[in-house]
Amino acid sequence: MAVAVASGSACLSTLGVPSPGPVLLYAAEDSQSTLRLRLESLTHHHALQLRHLDIRVIIADSLRLDRIPDQERLEATLLLHRLALLILDPLVRLHAIDENAAGEIAALLGYPRLLQRKTGAAIALVHHARKNVAANGGAGYSLRGSSDLYANGTPGPAGTTKPADEKFLEDLVASRPDLLGIGGWDDETDIEGPFHAFRQLSLHALNGRSIAPDLVLLSRSGHIVVVEVKLSDNPELRDRQVVAQLLEYAASFAQYTEDECLALFGGKACGVATWAAFVQTLFPEASERLAHRFLDKLRTGKLHLIIACDEAPRGLRELVRGVVGQHALGEYEFRVVEIAPYVTGTLSTEVIFLPPRLSTD
Repeated sequence: MAVAVASGSACLSTLGVPSPGPVLLYAAEDSQSTLRLRLESLTHHHALQLRHLDIRVIIADSLRLDRIPDQERLEATLLLHRLALLILDPLVRLHAIDENAAGEIAALLGYPRLLQRKTGAAIALVHHARKNVAANGGAGYSLRGSSDLYANGTPGPAGTTKPADEKFLEDLVASRPDLLGIGGWDDETDIEGPFHAFRQLSLHALNGRSIAPDLVLLSRSGHIVVVEVKLSDNPELRDRQVVAQLLEYAASFAQYTEDECLALFGGKACGVATWAAFVQTLFPEASERLAHRFLDKLRTGKLHLIIACDEAPRGLRELVRGVVGQHALGEYEFRVVEIAPYVTGTLSTEVIFLPPRLSTD
């Protein structure tokens, strides 16, 4: 929404922006670096450059709509910058009241309405949906907390952010690696495509068990990306087991010889005699050094490990950051990427995949 209003491009590739202008954004749950990566991803998706867009960010540690000093500062900021749009995300981080208390919610939401009238800026409050909603429930029942949250707002288009199953998300990532936030545009990495995706490679773990990463991507730039795909309702994502899975994949790759790598990636089945010749079939214009670089990455554990999910549970990013800090475990990069499909309302069956929300280290 921020990129759409600042640039005048269609929001979600569907909703027109008749009056573009400056945008002020407060993302309470994202670090500055993570927020910048998300904005760069979105501008890249729209073939734009972030530095050309008038998107301003509130970097205060906290912003509370139920505190008079914060209300006064926010109003002064909007009057000074003469904004087209203010985005506050998420509502749960902007107050300390009981969301189930209708009176408290009504009082809280009275302030944004007054602020909108005083400043002329549109105000978007992002609020979480309930985890489990009855299929026959009305639109207001999908929001967490008091129904006043729905009654006091102007709801956006109805949609869902739940892929059909993990295979659907896996197929999507295999065909569109750019949804992982990789591919050369990211300032934090020099990964460049094209990519070749290998699915469910049968690895032998250090203890002899058979394990299979969902996706392994070989890139033209010589990087190896290992992806584990999980939906938010998968217990392996909620109990953080997915982190251990990816670390086990990295350790298992390190024990493979050149000949074993050739068999693992399917080169022998294709009648190719050497690892170098196999890599040449994948990237015909590359030099033989690319094959050696892949082997070096596998043996030293210099891999890019990615958890791709529709919604990351609370604490997962912090866990990943903590694991990455333990350098004895390897020299990999580890990131969590959220890929959210947005299904437009009842008048359309179009599915739009939002660029990733990611955390990198």
